[in-house]
Amino acid sequence: MKHALLLASALLLVIALPWEARTNSSGAPAGRSGGPPENGNTCNSSGCHFGSAVNSGGGSITVTGPKTYSPGQAVALQITVAQEGAQRIGFEVSAVEDAGGTHAGSWNLVDSGTRFASNNPAYVTHAGAPPGMSSRTFNVEWVPPSSSVGTVLLYIAGNAANGNGGATGDNIYTATYPLAESGTSIDQDPVPSHFALTGLFPNPARQQTSVSVHLPEAAAVRVRVLDMLGREVKALATGSLSAGAHDIALAVGALPAGTYLVSAETARGKLATRTLLVAR
Repeated sequence: MKHALLLASALLLVIALPWEARTNSSGAPAGRSGGPPENGNTCNSSGCHFGSAVNSGGGSITVTGPKTYSPGQAVALQITVAQEGAQRIGFEVSAVEDAGGTHAGSWNLVDSGTRFASNNPAYVTHAGAPPGMSSRTFNVEWVPPSSSVGTVLLYIAGNAANGNGGATGDNIYTATYPLAESGTSIDQDPVPSHFALTGLFPNPARQQTSVSVHLPEAAAVRVRVLDMLGREVKALATGSLSAGAHDIALAVGALPAGTYLVSAETARGKLATRTLLVAR
């Protein structure tokens, strides 16, 4: 099944002090993906990229790939970090057992633009951060354990850096992408015949909900959250997404409890809306 998870998000592209710019632009340190093994830490937590709260910018993380896995069978995924006006893009990802909170499986390096963070095979990060990029896609491949571990969560952090050579002004984003265990081989969904926003899960939501968007053709998508007076309280931009089904991770932890409208719109003006309940 081909899906994509996008969330107002971007992590660790590194451009802090001049020395850190030379070091971290070639990859984030291990333990910055925002997962339980690192107590939720990102490059924002460590102080190498800060200036705004995590997930407060208008960028996004999009994960395109299956939503299920079979033990021992490699899973190919694409992780896209995007933010309008960004100058450099970086990321880090790890896989964690939902039940146990420990790292699960292993990673194959299939993209020359990626490497293991700090030579730690539990984390994959960018292998370079070329200037002048406001969107970048990384190909990764996760290999599940051969034995059953249940649902696995991919913890992803992305950084949309402003390229000022310092630690401030960069936007850090995080996303969680679930992979449910399946006993069958993984197949991709057929290309949808029409644009649709098919659902929000979970709903009600407390911290994050996934917005399922179906695209019959490649398109950029803008996701907006409106209060019941029609005022925009949050907006995300994805950059161009491929045709298919995409799960967009939407952070709602900063919103007051209440009822909201979530809309998704393409550049061609196609619009779809759903109602979201935010609980506290």
